[in-house]
Amino acid sequence: MSNNVKQILTSLGLIATAVISFILFAPLFVFLFIFLMIFSFFLRRKAIKENPEFFGQFKTKKGRVIDQQANDCTFSKQENLK
Repeated sequence: MSNNVKQILTSLGLIATAVISFILFAPLFVFLFIFLMIFSFFLRRKAIKENPEFFGQFKTKKGRVIDQQANDCTFSKQENLK
């Protein structure tokens, strides 16, 4: 057998191995991803139920800093005009 035929057979074997391993392992990774998403959701709910005073401080909206700075700039410009 010449080197070209050996290289072609080797590359075909590697491609076949990659396709078979993808078919076998892709569903496992999808299942693992879905499982971790669901597990983290329930873990987050449990943490919020056990310590509501810590997570309660993040529920109140105090306004955006950008809006506050923009309002301050407009007031200072109006004062300078007077």
